[in-house]
Amino acid sequence: MFSVLGMMGRPPTHAPTLDDEAGLRAAYAAHGPELYRFALRALGDAGAAEEVVQDTFVRAWRAADRYDPLCPACACGCSPSLATR
Repeated sequence: MFSVLGMMGRPPTHAPTLDDEAGLRAAYAAHGPELYRFALRALGDAGAAEEVVQDTFVRAWRAADRYDPLCPACACGCSPSLATR
């Protein structure tokens, strides 16, 4: 049986992390534009949408120790900032 987890239940070593610049840049490249479009549609203001994206990635960086790159919820539920706007 194939598992996305590596040996002994650990994520593969190539899984991105958010605790270094390269990982955060990779996460931004993968999700930043989509998050911006979502925020822009929701808020209708380019400046506010940029602020939400920045705030989201700052929060992600600060919570890097709790980030699980294999958790599907991390990919779709990453911006509580939108709920407060």
